[in-house]
Amino acid sequence: MSNSSYGTILAAISLDGKYLTREFSPALLCQRLLPLKEEDSREILTDLDWDAPDKAAFRLKKINPSSLEKIFSLKHPFFLLGSPTANKLALEAKAVDRIALLWTPSLYPERKKFLIEASFPAHQRIKFKLESWEVFPEGCACHYKVAANEKR
Repeated sequence: MSNSSYGTILAAISLDGKYLTREFSPALLCQRLLPLKEEDSREILTDLDWDAPDKAAFRLKKINPSSLEKIFSLKHPFFLLGSPTANKLALEAKAVDRIALLWTPSLYPERKKFLIEASFPAHQRIKFKLESWEVFPEGCACHYKVAANEKR
């Protein structure tokens, strides 16, 4: 696989690193994390058991994490609203150039790096740059550009 990245991971986590994507509806997450207009029709890949609401500005396409490598090889832009396993596979395959996170309040803000660190083997690291953010009642939506996957 080439080094060109083309995907975006969408997720909700607490500041102490707990995976909370399943705590929100896909409609709310897409509304908070994607710049969707009514005329847009985006396909969101997911390995989670969800259905898109009627008249949503997105379609959910069910995938199996074991089929992700095939999807990545197509080199088409994608949005992944997936499980921690699917997110980890996308990051390890270096198929991701953006991460959109809905950070939710917690008691342990100093542990917010846990999600990123837990997504990689000990010998790899991800560097990312905050591009934009917006505060919502559910938390803060942050949009990151992935700089590189590097060996330590």
